[in-house]
Amino acid sequence: MLNGKLTIVTLGSHSALQILKGAKDEGFKTLVVTTTEKAHFYKRFKFIDEILSIPEYSDFESIEKKLRNKNCILVPHGSFVAHLGLEINKRMSLPYFGNKSVLDFEAHREKQRQWLKNADINVPAQFEDVENISYPVIVKSYGAAGGKGYFYAKSKNDFKKKMGNFKAKHYVIQEYVIGVTLYIHYFYSPLTSELEILSMDRRYETNVDSLGRIPLRGQVGLKIEPS
Repeated sequence: MLNGKLTIVTLGSHSALQILKGAKDEGFKTLVVTTTEKAHFYKRFKFIDEILSIPEYSDFESIEKKLRNKNCILVPHGSFVAHLGLEINKRMSLPYFGNKSVLDFEAHREKQRQWLKNADINVPAQFEDVENISYPVIVKSYGAAGGKGYFYAKSKNDFKKKMGNFKAKHYVIQEYVIGVTLYIHYFYSPLTSELEILSMDRRYETNVDSLGRIPLRGQVGLKIEPS
């Protein structure tokens, strides 16, 4: 049972700053749970009332009782499955904003794809057989950490050459779609049953901007992939 002043808590990763800034603007107390080595980063933000450090994100369960005593409501984001795993997420009894069933989709690329197809949204072609690759593709690691570990291949032979250095055991091969790099921030309110687009931004890999500044001839032979 929640009584008194509520505290919004989330993991120190992904969209933690947006979540906690919004919570503070709405009058809530805020708390971030982060690893010891990253705690110093969050000390610079005045809208974060408290920082709780743990050695590893996998130790989250050890502080669950403490968070409950602080009257916390957990607001998840895209890194929860990657850092905590499905089992810990589903096992935790801390008040949780949202539907935990969505976590199964967050961790499973095929379920994500089927979700989009069921909504009649166009999705990139996907290859099960390498021999069928006939145009540029992007190869992504499987699961919630798919934002890390991927490469672009312009052909079947290029794919075979680059796979030797790819560390992911599970991956998907998809058509490389040339288009606008756009990430939409939206929020669905269970109170009003309205879906609201809050903002949009462009997503780049950490080194892609610098790579793009190098003339094409200068990029040849560098063997650097966006990351």
